[in-house]
Amino acid sequence: MKDIKSGKDLKVHYDIDVLKKKLNNQKLKDWEDLPDIGLYIDQVLVFLHEPHMCIGNQEQNNFTRPMINNYIKLGLVPHPKGKRYNRDHLAFLVAISLFKQVMSISDAKRFLNLTMDKINPFSAFYRYKDVLNKVFDEIIEHLEDSKNDGNFIPKKIVEYSAKSYAYKFLANELLNLYEKSENEKKD
Repeated sequence: MKDIKSGKDLKVHYDIDVLKKKLNNQKLKDWEDLPDIGLYIDQVLVFLHEPHMCIGNQEQNNFTRPMINNYIKLGLVPHPKGKRYNRDHLAFLVAISLFKQVMSISDAKRFLNLTMDKINPFSAFYRYKDVLNKVFDEIIEHLEDSKNDGNFIPKKIVEYSAKSYAYKFLANELLNLYEKSENEKKD
């Protein structure tokens, strides 16, 4: 790749193993790794910030006490039982961490309201986990295939930005279609 102003070759250095490790750290753990005991909200916050537990940047504070309380008020997460949160609550929070990366909280609520009575948290968690982890595996494989390309980083930024937009657009359109279909069933 050449600098436009100077015409000099730019060497873009990257370490494919570092990228792969970061992607692998975004993969979700198994259901069995979720605590099977009631957790207080402070323990939930600590748990959600562990690697492989929550989608998003682990260095950022993806969840706070007020956010979780707001999700409960909005009906996105069931009320805790005696101030204790169980695996089901954690599964809903993990799902929210996925959805809030690509849609508004109100759209996430629309989707969860349409599906909550059709699937249990265990099944939903594994569905999200399996799809997400498969996508990360595909991306890791694709990175390995592209590592000798000198324009790797700029190409991938454009490619993944375009794909992210297209998938986000499609997810929202599918949500609209799904909601319309479910509402027609009720009529």
